[in-house]
Amino acid sequence: MRRTNPIIRAVYDKGPSYLDRYTIVFNMRHGKFWDCLAASTSGDAQRGTCSVGAHLGRRISLSSLPKTAMPKVQQALESYAI
Repeated sequence: MRRTNPIIRAVYDKGPSYLDRYTIVFNMRHGKFWDCLAASTSGDAQRGTCSVGAHLGRRISLSSLPKTAMPKVQQALESYAI
């Protein structure tokens, strides 16, 4: 999948049975871990680090995220602005 945002490395969907269904992985690496944002369909989100792999679910496009998650994604993106 082609990246449309240079700050976002990938977006994943674990499916509806998880509260932190979506994982947004940013291009900020710390050893083998990446900065990430775990987001729910209700708009809640938590930042942390993650390793990239099948445990994150299937890869999706940023535009596939629900609109309720986008404010938290935008806040995270703004924190990387120079």
